[in-house]
Amino acid sequence: MTDCPLCRQPVPISPLDVLCLELTEMQDDLLRCLWEGGGRPVTTPVIFDALWAWDPEGGPSVTKMYRVLAEAVDGINARLAAHGVSVQQDGKRGYRVRIALPVA
Repeated sequence: MTDCPLCRQPVPISPLDVLCLELTEMQDDLLRCLWEGGGRPVTTPVIFDALWAWDPEGGPSVTKMYRVLAEAVDGINARLAAHGVSVQQDGKRGYRVRIALPVA
C-alpha cells in the first residue's frame, strides 16, 4: 500500500520505492518527478529540469529530451502496468501519474 499522490489516501499498490526498483535511473527520476506533482500535470520544462539537473549545460537538445521522455514514459508504462500505475500525457499541460484502482 502507498498513498495516492493526489488525494493522499492509501491505495493498493506497492510503495514508490518498490515500484522504482523495476525502473531504469531515468525512469525512476521521471516517476519521482511526476509523483511529486501530486497527481496534477507536470510541464515538460519542469520534467526536463528534473531529469537533467546534474548536467551543467542543461541536458541534450530539446529534440533528444522529448525522445528520451517518450522512451521513459513507455518504459514506465510497460514495467508498471501490472501494478496499476501509468504515466499519461495530459493534453498540452504535461504528464501525470495515473493510478488504476482495482474494481471491487
